Amino acid sequence: MKKPVSRVWKWRRAVANSAFSASTKHVLSKLSYFMDEDGDSCFPSIKDLCEATSLSKNTVRHHLELAAAAGWVSVLPIGSAGLHGQKWRRKSYYARWPDEQSHAYPLETTEAETMVEGGSIDSAKVGQPLTQDNTTPRISPSARAGVREIAEPDRRKIDGQFRKWAALWPRRSRKKDGIAALRLWRGLTDAQREAALVLTPRYLRTVRDKTKLCGPETALRRRIWESDGVQVKAAFKGPLWMACYFWRLLQPAVSAVTFTGLEEKMIADGSRTREQLVREKRRKFGWPAANRMVSLWHEKRSFFCPAHVEPLGDLFVWVATESLLFAAWARLAEARDWPLPSPIGKGLFFPRVASLDGDLDEAVAAALAAFEVQAAGVFHERT
Repeated sequence: MKKPVSRVWKWRRAVANSAFSASTKHVLSKLSYFMDEDGDSCFPSIKDLCEATSLSKNTVRHHLELAAAAGWVSVLPIGSAGLHGQKWRRKSYYARWPDEQSHAYPLETTEAETMVEGGSIDSAKVGQPLTQDNTTPRISPSARAGVREIAEPDRRKIDGQFRKWAALWPRRSRKKDGIAALRLWRGLTDAQREAALVLTPRYLRTVRDKTKLCGPETALRRRIWESDGVQVKAAFKGPLWMACYFWRLLQPAVSAVTFTGLEEKMIADGSRTREQLVREKRRKFGWPAANRMVSLWHEKRSFFCPAHVEPLGDLFVWVATESLLFAAWARLAEARDWPLPSPIGKGLFFPRVASLDGDLDEAVAAALAAFEVQAAGVFHERT
């Protein structure tokens, strides 16, 4: 009786016909030679695979992660059964199909058999056409489509963002299952990844008991950076951004003002007045939350705010710098010692004024008061 085709041989042929890159196929092919006929009992070290493939450690690990993410290999720790020693610190690899239940060839089969070299006793006569039986296992369409779901340049960028995000977490909170966390990170949208990078530090600061801090994988599953609700991106100095900026300016200023020895001398000799220095310090340091919004832009980072405050942006309109209305807003900011941001282009967004007839200073004061009432209702809605 002819010997059945081994499972690992079928797996090797399936990998060769998959949508993987040539390097990934090469790594998996070399990995298969460490397996038994069933595709199990395989625990080579990364060094063994590097010697077999002539590739670096990072390259081998990368291609194994791709294969594991696509469902072609299972990677499990083999030291979980209480075994000790260098050997049991390795990982165990098992050959798998992306669609394990429905792939064309089960483990035990007698329908697909190999032909001995030169043909068997019952081989066909010369000139007789042979049947064209394809013994290559089928590749599921879902697996083929998902292997290269992310282009190589995009993948490098996304993985770099993940390393930057994972570094935000305390070392004791990081788990060994980095592959699972990376897979979840790749499944996020660009906006979600950007929001995670910006908002995760705020979440980490709010957790007082660090022993209850979840790990990166759990954080990605729960999307903890959205714990305050869905976040939306506000364009720098756009209407929504200016609405949030004005709301921060409407909060009480930092009251503590200190003077250096040099400033005390300037006050003593009359070159500067105490009131002038207090107002300058208020403009620079009085509203740190508003200043932080500007700093984010200088750091090339986006500003996000809760989605429920987004309608406040509709209350703001564009005001040209050369207009009398802009001059009125500048006078109001000067009177309150507000650090008005420099205009983008030839104007800025300000709360809509009801009427341009009459005293513009009174008009902008009334517009600001109306915005404060509406903003207070929106910002305090979820608190």
